[in-house]
Amino acid sequence: MAYAYGNYGKDGRDGYLDVDGDKRTNNIGGYDFKTTVSNKSEDFLKNYTISGGDARLTINPKDVYFHVDGNGNTLGDVVYTVTDPNNPSSPDPINGQLVYGETVTPSYMPDGRLPNGHYGVSTSLPGYGPIDSGKVYGNYRYHYDGDITVNLPSKPDIVPPVNPPVTPHTVALLVCL
Repeated sequence: MAYAYGNYGKDGRDGYLDVDGDKRTNNIGGYDFKTTVSNKSEDFLKNYTISGGDARLTINPKDVYFHVDGNGNTLGDVVYTVTDPNNPSSPDPINGQLVYGETVTPSYMPDGRLPNGHYGVSTSLPGYGPIDSGKVYGNYRYHYDGDITVNLPSKPDIVPPVNPPVTPHTVALLVCL
């Protein structure tokens, strides 16, 4: 059997695993294959019916899920904790879901104030900037959510001064001429 790999072919490196560097080279997308059969009349093939055909291989992005919690006393000192909701004990919740040794180092920041000192979370990836949950970046579709709590200190009650100041037992004198 002969295979025509089309745009999945090794020369373009679109769909092959690079065995030398053990890195992925298969980009997301669709790839067409064609197969043909030669030597159908050969003696060892006479008891078979062999036919070729076309096929389409589709590579979809890998889904990566994570949850971000943050806590701090100001927006500038928030400490973030990231978990994989499908594997909460994972020591590397995001990179543990990536393949072929790929890694990312995301950054996080509060996004939009919610009631009671809570904020949403915005995630950024190197090379992409802020990312939207559920969209594809590279060969991955990142899904995330989060909650940031800022424990702002309570302000003491301040009684505003009365203008003009009134001192107890002060008598006003009105002089008429």
